Amino acid sequence: MTNNGDIKGRVPPQDLEAEKSVLGAILLKPDAFDAAAGILDAGDFYLERHTVIFDAIGELAAARVPLDETTLLSQLNSRREAAGGISYIGELASFVPTAANIEAYARTVREKAILRAIISTGTQLATDAFEATDVPEFVACAEYDIARIASRQVARPEPSKASALATALWKIEHGQEDSVLTGFAPLDQSFGGFNVGHLTILAARTSRGKTAFATNVAINAAKAGASTAYFTLEMTADEMWTRALGCEGQVDLFSARWRGYKDGEKERVEAARTTLESLPLEVLYRPSMRPRDLRLECKRLSRLVGPLRLVVIDYFNLLRGDRHESERWREMQEAILALKALAGELGLPILLLSQLNREAKDDDPPHLSTLRDTGAAEEHSSNVLFLWQKQSIADAAQMNMAVWEDIDVIIAKQRNGPAGLRVGMKFAKRYGKFAA
Repeated sequence: MTNNGDIKGRVPPQDLEAEKSVLGAILLKPDAFDAAAGILDAGDFYLERHTVIFDAIGELAAARVPLDETTLLSQLNSRREAAGGISYIGELASFVPTAANIEAYARTVREKAILRAIISTGTQLATDAFEATDVPEFVACAEYDIARIASRQVARPEPSKASALATALWKIEHGQEDSVLTGFAPLDQSFGGFNVGHLTILAARTSRGKTAFATNVAINAAKAGASTAYFTLEMTADEMWTRALGCEGQVDLFSARWRGYKDGEKERVEAARTTLESLPLEVLYRPSMRPRDLRLECKRLSRLVGPLRLVVIDYFNLLRGDRHESERWREMQEAILALKALAGELGLPILLLSQLNREAKDDDPPHLSTLRDTGAAEEHSSNVLFLWQKQSIADAAQMNMAVWEDIDVIIAKQRNGPAGLRVGMKFAKRYGKFAA
């Protein structure tokens, strides 16, 4: 038996009738294997012999060998005894009269396996709790283990090919978009927006407006009705909301702190507060966050405020990997891959801020190889955007005390559109406000 640890002598959750029904249905109708394999894994069976048989059936399916009792016994070969022998295979072949209910049987097997996994994990957590010294870390690991088990629940069935094609055509004909737009019309005309499952990198040199641009995008998305979560690993939530107030109210709050409000600034800030309070936008300060922490936070927020449509992480170079690696680039590579997978699992886009490496020159437009820490950011991201401004322009704006500066958004990589495009924008650094 697999997963057969017990608690106080109790038999772990299992349904041997359902397990035999799954295997019997497949032997009765080999095509039913695909339906079962889409719901459960070989390790979900309680009886070891059922795991062995399901594995062998999978091997035959992968090799495109027709399934019957003879081919199954041949594939089992030295594993026949572990599978219960010829008589047990014959018993399974006549166990159910029809394969029509195989999905229901498979779900039952899967659910029992999940319950056994919870029991096993809970038992281990109870043991580990006696020796835990870092309580926050232990709780985080416990949450992650339970979330990992929860993710094994049966997923929604994939739409048919005909349905998917019809939906795609309808969206094209009606101009329907699933993506979350930036809210800047010239940029949205060139950039396909933040799509479900996509990981978008926004990179620039230090103090070039990454956080300000991401804040603008988050506010614009929330105004369009897209629930947005902004995770800041560097600045506190208070600092971020202060920036958001300055951006929305177009008030230099840094100056206002020492000189007081003037010329209607207080009224604009109050109006900005009212607007921000009404938006589906959450800002959370999470230093040293890891991908597994992000997963838990997104699940929690979705329960509190409804399904998220956009997640912003500020910023990548402060992120920790789920596993500590001796080499930083390996840890960051794992983090990128985890975030990419997470975007797909949660069904939302992730906007990830990043710095450029030190070799990038201020007056040369950045390119993909200048992304910092790991080449995985370039390789596995769906889109890469750069904020770029010549140093001479920044210096001139500072000397002339100009409110609005010229700055470019470079679309260096784009999954669903052309790359290499440059879109001119305006940036009011004192407010943290971008305009097209």
